[in-house]
Amino acid sequence: MLFRSNVVQVTVYVSDMEYWSEVNTAYSEFFAQVAVKPARAVVPVKEMFSGSRVEIQAIAYFEPSK
Repeated sequence: MLFRSNVVQVTVYVSDMEYWSEVNTAYSEFFAQVAVKPARAVVPVKEMFSGSRVEIQAIAYFEPSK
């Protein structure tokens, strides 16, 4: 099972940097209970598939039970 604490890196693609404040707030709320926040990068892009304004890619690690 994966938890928010398993996320180690997040890349946020935004179609306009105007959205960054809202994205930052959502990110902070989503990871509020995580002791060590994942590394984060923001990438401004001109257009995204299907007209989306924000796209998020997350990388997490998984440790299987022994």
